[in-house]
Amino acid sequence: MGGTAPVLIDHVNIRTDRLEEACAFYERLLLLTRDAPPGLDPARYAWLRNGAGHAVIHIATPSERDGDDGQGTGALHHVAFSCSDYDTWRSRIDAMGLRCEVNDFPAASLRQLFVIDPDGIRLEFNFHDMPQAAFAQAPA
Repeated sequence: MGGTAPVLIDHVNIRTDRLEEACAFYERLLLLTRDAPPGLDPARYAWLRNGAGHAVIHIATPSERDGDDGQGTGALHHVAFSCSDYDTWRSRIDAMGLRCEVNDFPAASLRQLFVIDPDGIRLEFNFHDMPQAAFAQAPA
């Protein structure tokens, strides 16, 4: 078994019946830019690009032709993001009116935020290297 293990996830593909709602959600929450995937119908598919231009989230509507209804994709529990600037992220989540769960791991200097996207996908935002003083008070 040679080679090296992958260290980055290239993208996440989300199947939804609500393409516009899903795109708007991720554009606003993650500050991604919507783009039409090359060679695909932009009425059914979207790529959401980060600031570096990489399409990190692909969103598609299911079709009878491909027989993919978005079900049965396994036991994926959540998608996690490594973040910085907790206050900015929390303000953005609150401004969107999203229900947000906070989980603290003081021993690891880690605070986590959890939200649910329009299709029920759990998103985790990890803030590493939180100062210990942040854990002395209830999270905002």
